[in-house]
Amino acid sequence: MINEDINLLTTSNTKKLHGIAFPVVEGLGGFFTRSEGAETIMSGLKQLVLTSKGERAMRPDFGTNLRAAVFEPYTQELKASLENDIQAAVLKYEPRVDLSSINVSWDESSKSSGYNQIYVRIKFTILGEILDEQTLDLIV
Repeated sequence: MINEDINLLTTSNTKKLHGIAFPVVEGLGGFFTRSEGAETIMSGLKQLVLTSKGERAMRPDFGTNLRAAVFEPYTQELKASLENDIQAAVLKYEPRVDLSSINVSWDESSKSSGYNQIYVRIKFTILGEILDEQTLDLIV
């Protein structure tokens, strides 16, 4: 009876995640290399966030407006709009994750040189997995 409880605690009944790694680069298996586990989710999130709305055929609402905002002046309204845009995209197209937080920021020191970058940090947990919170950092 005690052994049954131990087995329940140590055995995972979750499905193993598989996918195609992003970005697509030539590897040992050709151009499409395989990813597993949290790496699969990370690849999917990168593709989703870095795809501009209207860029993907037959899915005009897939993606975000992040890349279009790179040269926009930084405002709190733009920051909030991008964070909401990313959250809506993740909730709609990535049901395998539970979002903890999304933070969009700019490098204030680079504005004088004309070099614009947006920093995105997405914290999430993978549903059905016994993993710690994951962090995806992107620079656009």
